[in-house]
Amino acid sequence: MSVINDIAIYLQANGIGTIGTDIFLGYQPESPNNSITLYETGGYALDLAGFLRYPTLQIMVRNTSYSAARTKIDSIIALMHRTVNTTINSTRYCSIYTTSDATSLGKDDQNRSLLSVNFELTRS
Repeated sequence: MSVINDIAIYLQANGIGTIGTDIFLGYQPESPNNSITLYETGGYALDLAGFLRYPTLQIMVRNTSYSAARTKIDSIIALMHRTVNTTINSTRYCSIYTTSDATSLGKDDQNRSLLSVNFELTRS
């Protein structure tokens, strides 16, 4: 499975949202107003033996309220940052780390607040 599929399942299992309702993979639909979108952002080369992969991903949170968007992205960071030796959807994740704090992207054309955060993962 793709890393964004695994992480969407992880977010859903931990009560962050529901896939297809407010968690979306690879695109951000016009509705609902309050959503979480996961994007694959490449990553790094495989280890020489090919056992480990180093994907990266971006998670974007959109909400009509900046404070609600901030609370949601902070809950995602709290759940995921420094996750180690965890199996998600039958894939072993050796580590998950943020590469920066959440970043405000301002507002979209419908006046909804946008925030994003990026993660580095190591999986086998």
